[in-house]
Amino acid sequence: MYPLLAPCLRHMADTVQRFAGSVHAWTGDGVIAVFGIAPTLEAHAIHAADAALALVAEVAAYNSSSTENNAVQFHIRVGLASGNVMAGPLDVARPGDMILVGAAINLAAWLQHTADPNTIMVHGETVPLLAPQFEFEVAHTMFLKGYNSPLEAAMLHRKRDSPSHSLPLVGRTEELRQIEESTLSLEGGMGGVIWLSGAAGVGKTRLADETADWLTRTGMYRGALFCPFEHGGDATFLLSEVARYYGLAETASGDLAAALKLLKPKIRAAPLLIIADNLESLLPVEADEQPATVLDAGERAALWSALLAVSAAGAGVLLTTRDTAFGDGRLLQGQYADVLHLRGLRPDDAYTLATRILADLNVSRRRAPYVELRDLLEKLDHHPLAMNLTLLALRDESLTLATILHDYAAILQKFSDPELALTPTSPTPDPRP
Repeated sequence: MYPLLAPCLRHMADTVQRFAGSVHAWTGDGVIAVFGIAPTLEAHAIHAADAALALVAEVAAYNSSSTENNAVQFHIRVGLASGNVMAGPLDVARPGDMILVGAAINLAAWLQHTADPNTIMVHGETVPLLAPQFEFEVAHTMFLKGYNSPLEAAMLHRKRDSPSHSLPLVGRTEELRQIEESTLSLEGGMGGVIWLSGAAGVGKTRLADETADWLTRTGMYRGALFCPFEHGGDATFLLSEVARYYGLAETASGDLAAALKLLKPKIRAAPLLIIADNLESLLPVEADEQPATVLDAGERAALWSALLAVSAAGAGVLLTTRDTAFGDGRLLQGQYADVLHLRGLRPDDAYTLATRILADLNVSRRRAPYVELRDLLEKLDHHPLAMNLTLLALRDESLTLATILHDYAAILQKFSDPELALTPTSPTPDPRP
């Protein structure tokens, strides 16, 4: 049995690490993986869900190939849960060995145990963190050992093909106008680099997606390409995605000059808007150990050169990042981009969004009095993600808005990363040299 299991388990560990997770423990024929501790990740739930889907797909691919060789068939079950855990070194002499304690670990194990073969079960409180980017098939209410009340869970189906939003964009008309004006002023309406920064969950990706839809519908670009960098990436990844967009074979690794020579005529003939999303994952941070996604100086220079090259050929480039110090030269000294820093919504727009969220949740407006709702939105700095997660608590009919207003910080802590900013951000430095 060991010769069969060992390669499979090693491959599972490699997949976990590829999505910035780490293997906490081995369970004989399985692994316990954690995301968001080392390195710290804002989108820890998304990393975990991506890894889970990859594991299920890879096991299915292995089974398909092994059928031809009459080999043993494997099945996989995955449980996902999020929450606070206590972490510390198991041995001071071996700081890499961690011990983790927390309900989320036990809950994930129980969900895995109850899942059907080749499926992924997600705890109900984790689902809101994934819903904008993932689709779910079946909702379950289950009774688990050690829990006094029933728990909700859902079966993760797949990742959406592109950013998808259940609610229309509210507000941001001024920001859309600024992006359009910047695009028109760069290279006579074609090309140029625009940097969109802001705190986690403030709506950068949502605004970028809406920008792409608007600029393609108005004919400024023939289409848009969404390049997610949350799991890492470099110049080769970027150009490979552009090549795939134009129906070309993937670019050869390392031969960036040849790739650009091939792509420039395509871009000139049919300009596109490239959205490089979550670029902060590539930049070095002030820490003893850098995340695996961070590029070295040469790789960052190559990526910036590739962005400028496709921009010069006629592509628009819209970068999104939580990093408000983006212009400090860590990507490339002397970098230049038009800057737009995104903050919370305007008060009236925030109220409009809140009413739509409540309607989407089938929560009666009588449970959200005007004055109390306005006060809550102000406490949340009109932050869209914080609004979504906090108002979600009203699905519990035993709670009132007054209770949520008093305990909103504790409610948010159940869902969100500590990096979720709920205080006004400082002015953004101009990245121009």
